[in-house]
Amino acid sequence: MSFILLYSVYILPSLDTMVRMVATLGGFLNRKNDGFPGPKTLWIGLQRIPDFVLALAAQRSIGESYG
Repeated sequence: MSFILLYSVYILPSLDTMVRMVATLGGFLNRKNDGFPGPKTLWIGLQRIPDFVLALAAQRSIGESYG
């Protein structure tokens, strides 16, 4: 997820990178000998994205009120 915060919007990650980022939210560990993430891991990751979007929005709104 640090990719989103560190790089410009104009530098888009590859599809493989995005799939692994979503799979990480679903519990994929992305170790050296791990294969490609499975559908269940991707599905769980996709279901968790709205939670992280809500948390990021809350963090930004708190930062604006205290900044």
